[in-house]
Amino acid sequence: MRALFSCWIVLLLLTLVSVSCGSHGERWAMGLVLGCGVAKGWLISERFMELHSAPRLWRILLLAWPLLLALLVGMTLWPGLRE
Repeated sequence: MRALFSCWIVLLLLTLVSVSCGSHGERWAMGLVLGCGVAKGWLISERFMELHSAPRLWRILLLAWPLLLALLVGMTLWPGLRE
């Protein structure tokens, strides 16, 4: 139970970082927001869904999805952002 509470605190902190950087409109902020999103996806799949003991294929697939989404969003928004 203590591990879940610490994961929840980390998810909360990552959310606060994402929200505070989300309105900057700069490339570093977008990278930070997308990185926080990937980290949150990893924490949710590994700890809350308890896939740390699941077969490797499931773990790879569930981590590949947020990575793919972050890559697609980043490629879409990158040209329109300030440096």
